[in-house]
Amino acid sequence: MLKDESKLIRELKLKNEKAFDIIYKEYYKLVFYVINQIVNDYETANELTSDTFVDLYNHIEQHDVNKSFKYWLITIAKNNAKRYLRDNKNKRAYINSEYINKIPDYDKTHLLDLCKAILTPLEYDILNLHVVFNMTFVEIGQLHDISKSEIHRIYKKALAKLRQEL
Repeated sequence: MLKDESKLIRELKLKNEKAFDIIYKEYYKLVFYVINQIVNDYETANELTSDTFVDLYNHIEQHDVNKSFKYWLITIAKNNAKRYLRDNKNKRAYINSEYINKIPDYDKTHLLDLCKAILTPLEYDILNLHVVFNMTFVEIGQLHDISKSEIHRIYKKALAKLRQEL
């Protein structure tokens, strides 16, 4: 979480571009990751990530300061990705070696590749969101429409699997 995030959001509501740049740098990887998990295409995820930040800038006044900014931003990202899939049903892209080579470094580490081979997609996603992107179990649960306790259970199960296999 950003230090003085609420101050940055207030500044962003005043259309302060420096505040936007700070928020963009802080949340770009997370937004990209969430969108990419849905569309499975690097270029499309990159475009939709940009669209998400444009939407954020244009609609920041709709954010309720009493609610999680990160969750609000991720909801915009998910909605953009789902809208894209709905509008492009017959044009979905699939992972290939060129795509894998374009994935940003945070997703290329050998350890994450090992985890991906051992864990189910949901376990891997929960582990990645919690460890790499510092999302809470509540936020991850909201993202997946699963209860916090179930997310925590899946996370613990994933860690046990990794301990056994690694």
